[in-house]
Amino acid sequence: MKNRRCHFLSLASVVFLSIFAPLSANAGDGSIDSSTGNMEFEVNFRYPPSTSQITDAKKSLTLMSQMICDATDGQVQVTDIRLTGGAVEEDKAAFWYYSGPFRSGGSIFSDGSSLTRLGSHLSLSDSAQFRADVLAHEMGHHAFGLGEQYDEQSRFGGPCGIGRGFEAANLGERDHSLMQQSGSAVCVGGADDGDFCRWDSECGSNNCQPELMSEFSVVSNHDLLQGNSTEASCTDSFYTGGYNTITSRWESTMQTLWHGGDSDWETLVENYSFITAPAGKPIEAPQANCFIAPTFDEDISGSDQVLLVIDRSDSMSWSSRDDIVEVCDNGSDDDGDGDVDEAECAESRISFVAGAGRAFIDLQRNAGIEVGLQQFNSNNNIVRSIAALDSSNSNAFKTDIDNLNPSGTTAIGSALEDSLVHFNSVAAAGRSQTAFLLTDGYSNSGPDPESKVQDLKDADIRMFTIPAGSAADVEGLSELAAGTGAYMIAADPIDELTAIYAELAGQYSGAGLILPRTPFTLLGNDKYWEEDCKKTQYCDRENFQEQEKARLGSAIARGGKADAQQAFELIVEKNADALVAFISGRNQHMNTWSLNLELHSPDGSVFKNGSPEFVYDPYYIFFRIPNPAAGSWKLIAEASSASVQESIVLSFVENPKPKLLADVRPRIVDPSTPVSISASPIYAIDIEGGISLKGKVTRPDGSVKSISLVHDKMGGTWTADFNDYVGNGVYEVTLDLNVNAGAKTMLGESIFDGPERMPIDVVPFVRSKTLSFHVIKGSYPECKNDDCDGDGIPNKRECGFDMDKDGVPNVWDTDSDNDEIPDSVELLWDKNKNGIPDSCDNEKGKYDDLIQQLKLLFLLESRALDSVCDKQFKLAIQQVEQSITTLKELIEISGDAADELMRLYEHQSKLYEVLQSGKLQCEEVVKVRKELEEISRSILAVLEKLNQ
Repeated sequence: MKNRRCHFLSLASVVFLSIFAPLSANAGDGSIDSSTGNMEFEVNFRYPPSTSQITDAKKSLTLMSQMICDATDGQVQVTDIRLTGGAVEEDKAAFWYYSGPFRSGGSIFSDGSSLTRLGSHLSLSDSAQFRADVLAHEMGHHAFGLGEQYDEQSRFGGPCGIGRGFEAANLGERDHSLMQQSGSAVCVGGADDGDFCRWDSECGSNNCQPELMSEFSVVSNHDLLQGNSTEASCTDSFYTGGYNTITSRWESTMQTLWHGGDSDWETLVENYSFITAPAGKPIEAPQANCFIAPTFDEDISGSDQVLLVIDRSDSMSWSSRDDIVEVCDNGSDDDGDGDVDEAECAESRISFVAGAGRAFIDLQRNAGIEVGLQQFNSNNNIVRSIAALDSSNSNAFKTDIDNLNPSGTTAIGSALEDSLVHFNSVAAAGRSQTAFLLTDGYSNSGPDPESKVQDLKDADIRMFTIPAGSAADVEGLSELAAGTGAYMIAADPIDELTAIYAELAGQYSGAGLILPRTPFTLLGNDKYWEEDCKKTQYCDRENFQEQEKARLGSAIARGGKADAQQAFELIVEKNADALVAFISGRNQHMNTWSLNLELHSPDGSVFKNGSPEFVYDPYYIFFRIPNPAAGSWKLIAEASSASVQESIVLSFVENPKPKLLADVRPRIVDPSTPVSISASPIYAIDIEGGISLKGKVTRPDGSVKSISLVHDKMGGTWTADFNDYVGNGVYEVTLDLNVNAGAKTMLGESIFDGPERMPIDVVPFVRSKTLSFHVIKGSYPECKNDDCDGDGIPNKRECGFDMDKDGVPNVWDTDSDNDEIPDSVELLWDKNKNGIPDSCDNEKGKYDDLIQQLKLLFLLESRALDSVCDKQFKLAIQQVEQSITTLKELIEISGDAADELMRLYEHQSKLYEVLQSGKLQCEEVVKVRKELEEISRSILAVLEKLNQ
């Protein structure tokens, strides 16, 4: 019995934290701070708990924390526990709490990394979750990687077995292990002294303390009676030497067999180098810090809140393709060849950003979540406050996304500051807070984003990051995401954004991916030539056919072989709530993207373009089929345009039971270190048997390596190590899970009460998962052509080795000087007339950025005038409002040019007043446009002169 004078703090003394109280959550999402020994982790309720159940859970977790602290002689102390509910935060939790009876258990890693791996957790039954002794035992597995030390002569019902660590005669308060589960918690003092208890209030003395449940084994007392042979009927090599021929029993513990004979404390020291083992036996009396209660952060009920954080800096106006400079339909001669908006053009980056945002809104409409929109450049603001998203406001939300206007620099740190403020303002209504941050560059103004990561952690905000294009700060964005319990998904090329946001939308709502993002190419259909001619006003058929040949070659390189028709199989399990089949376009000119689709059901039903289940947007198409029939569905796609069709398809199923949770560690790695890929197959709870887990790693040079995840029967884990690197860059991991009819819910630990498995029949299903990691500090992949980065500039014409000192050689860097203007554009410029292309020139004019931003602003006002003639007066007013806001920002940074910009400001202000009055007619637009052009030419002439 432990020192009876020690008494744990009552629950009344627990300090409860709001969502913005300081924490130090790690990505995975538990952690043990090596400098303090402080442990924190999350618990996810798989059912809606009552107030009393939440209170009881806190009581049992509080007593568990004392046991863990005592067992480590005060070197590890549980300080913070977050309680969550729902699917959004489930992959971060260490414990999953269920409402039904079964034997608790789950998968564990011998190195203690379960605590920090997304998706890794232990499952607790309705009774076990309220027993501190069971929780402490399970935490010994999860956080410390310790093996069992209880007796199980028929392990998992088979011919092999394990023995107990301490014989009954040797048990004592300094001679036992939490992993043997020899004791429990008992009342200390009073009439019920020695009776089993769960917490203080169950004892007359109000003192519930652990008995034979507060220590770990050391060298001198660990597993003193071990095996000396192997029983013939046991063929599993793991148990070799564990059988004792003298006692005719299995005597070696799982801890001994799993860790090469090491005691608990030896394993603790190996897994956590800051821990010091006791010189002899453990100290019996708890350390003083073990009586400090953990703080609880309760985020079980409320709304799931999302903030879309979108970069609208000047670089977003550039081409979405590294190899094509001209931007379609922007009224500018981007490539400097004298022609404006010629046919050989590509969509702007912001157009694909807008498409991605609209897709997220369409897929999340009426999903019961709250969504907001934040834009940022050198400044940032909340465009739409976080609020319930439904059919009544989704179109207005998409309009706000469409109206994002590129200008200014990239201030990611400032954006993070403002997102924190906004999340704080709505935190009372939320149970989970998630941001999706998209940017195409590096933070080049405002505070350092890295300085804000801790604030995001402390606020329990997950910040998923989407670097768009080849010039984005992949390393920094990966660190930002990993530091908040999220991860990065790279969109390179940028035209993958729409499909990525569709995947994020499905993943966020708890849907399961059944077809991962798959690029494909369709041959154009010549019968649509006349229709295309009318639509695009491009009717030079001979030239079109020549360009199509070039586009076809490029499309095949990006999306595989081209066919007139492509079909995709979608496997849907029984009892699914909905099936979503999603296709996004990635044509270089999206007004030529046009597909005919058919979705064939196993029962023979066919869904087509125009069906009630069909949703269309110029950048994406999807079907959402409620209550889909189980079996094999087929999605068939054909071109309905004369142009080559480039697309990406993916599909997911809405069903809360089947899941594939996964992680890759570390997320940022040097070439000498392998990454560990882990996965957790789930059908309501962890499952085993009848499982195939395979995958692939797509490397930065485009090559693909297959991987197979290996099942460790002892730990129950699925893992694969990978180190077949080709150099620096982003590596994308795609996992494919196939569960057949032989799968069952996982066996629980035999020492616990209840059915050995959760009584659920597992139905066959498939799931996929995409992850990524980033290799740094190595070489770059071997370049097999004369333009490594695909920016249209031959390697031999790139400027030096690494102009901007970002660690990326110029031959691999599409923005070599890190000014957010692509090298392919600057190669055509020489604004300071020194004979050096701007892509190679660090001595640029003072007003270069201002000139470019003004050109975009003139374009925005011109579009506003077009809207007047189209009778879209509300849109015209919004566009001029944006123009005025942007101009105010530019005046602040314009220096000697401020007086010139004030002329434009006065012009815009007058135009705004006229628009508000409703007096501006289309026939007057010509005059207003002429005034704008005169002012524009004057301002640009002054700026060019000041620039020299």
